[in-house]
Amino acid sequence: MVSIDNLLDWKPADLDSVTDVLVKQRKALVDLQDEIDDSVPPWSWASQAGDNARTSHEKLRLRLNDMVAEVSDIAVSLVEAEKQMKSAKQLLSDAITLAKGNGFTVDHKTGTVSDPTEYASEVDASHASRKITSIADDIRQALTDADTADTALAKALDDAAKGKVDGGDESLADASVQLPPSMDDLTQEELIELLGGDIAISTISAYLEAEAEFASWELEGKAEAKYVVMADGTVKMSLALEAGLGREIEVGGTEADVSAGGTTELELTFKSAKEAQDFLDGLDDATLDFDGFSDYMSPGSTVVSNVADYVMAQDITSFKTGVYGKGEVEFDTPLGEGTASGRLDAYYDWATDQIGVKVSGNLSVSDMGGQDGRDGSVEMAGELKVSNTGDFKDFTLTGKMEASALNEKLGIEMPAGTKTGQGLDVELKIADDNPAKDQIMDAVGRGDMDQAAELAMDNGRVVIRQTTVETLVDEDHEIDLKVAEAEVKYGAKIESANVVLVRPAGSDHLVPLDLSKLPSGK
Repeated sequence: MVSIDNLLDWKPADLDSVTDVLVKQRKALVDLQDEIDDSVPPWSWASQAGDNARTSHEKLRLRLNDMVAEVSDIAVSLVEAEKQMKSAKQLLSDAITLAKGNGFTVDHKTGTVSDPTEYASEVDASHASRKITSIADDIRQALTDADTADTALAKALDDAAKGKVDGGDESLADASVQLPPSMDDLTQEELIELLGGDIAISTISAYLEAEAEFASWELEGKAEAKYVVMADGTVKMSLALEAGLGREIEVGGTEADVSAGGTTELELTFKSAKEAQDFLDGLDDATLDFDGFSDYMSPGSTVVSNVADYVMAQDITSFKTGVYGKGEVEFDTPLGEGTASGRLDAYYDWATDQIGVKVSGNLSVSDMGGQDGRDGSVEMAGELKVSNTGDFKDFTLTGKMEASALNEKLGIEMPAGTKTGQGLDVELKIADDNPAKDQIMDAVGRGDMDQAAELAMDNGRVVIRQTTVETLVDEDHEIDLKVAEAEVKYGAKIESANVVLVRPAGSDHLVPLDLSKLPSGK
């Protein structure tokens, strides 16, 4: 059992430097995959020597898998041990400080908390007794947590030394994905509950967008509907509407298209796909539920009222109203030519009593620095939620990231591909209890989204999805309205996640979710 003095003497931060070394070693081992693949003895070696060579190569490949798994298992165990030890040491230090502040004594061998004071009042004695009990409980909890961390780390080191860590027979990248000790015995259902079921597995979306030009002004409107199946099997349906007014501006050869308007978004949540389908099946009947002469005399208002009543009877998890402003600028400078666009949304969510701000944008540049063939692009969106009293709720960054950047940052080989249909969608989330939230709030307040993204990557929960997108329809038409020119766009697509990896906040390990075993996949 870990003693008080043991825990106070521990230096959890020292484990961080060891982890850095192991992560680099793990990456170096995973990078050997190409060499392993290229060195397979060819089947043209048909003699016994050829069979022996292939057998030896396979043994080497499997042993290398085990080595990667061992290094990775120790690395994730060190990360978890550091986090638990740091938390336990802080809890212990706070308890001892509180004890001293109240004049209590703490036996560092037994953990017993004593009060040398003699009280004349039973009320004061009872109050002191409750404080002693609370402090003693914190000390016991701190020592228990430290002992758990110590035991788990010792087991990981012992398993590696005795060759008990199995790297499997797949790729080195697969072997490198190891769970920390606290997750080793969890089922997929328990992992989902721990890591959160708020991950989209499948999305069906459709939109209708229209723009009409009147002289130098533009009227714009958009409607978008989504049907999203989450990892925990729940289904979210949403309908978003927006309308605004815009104008094109041209100054010094630079063209800008700016607009502003209002938004409304309604989200319904269903416990299962069957419940969602029942809602859709009942929509027709509810819409055409005419009762009495007055309903037939005003069919339009009756339909609207029926739909509203039907929707309001469901589980409304979000109802947002707000405003937006967006702009797109085309530029041609000695540094390059391209397009930059951005959008700012501010809303109030009546269902959750929260205020939100969303910032999104992308930049596409060609011939950067005046050099042909040097192109670049970035796409990222950030959303900050606070309560109506200004208290931080969460901060989320979503976008697309190069697989090479994730590999460099996380130290684990990621699936290749960067485009929507084949690429990696990344979500970084900072919750209210994250220690980096104040730094992120400060970065967002300064408009430094690069630093906010860096802090979110280092401290937040990371969700990585490799997706496949099937476009059902994507068309646009121009219409002559006599008094104006109009452009109408509409489309629909299905996006499905093929690979989902989650790195919990404050951790250094990626946890793969088996999509076939998720509630949404059954």
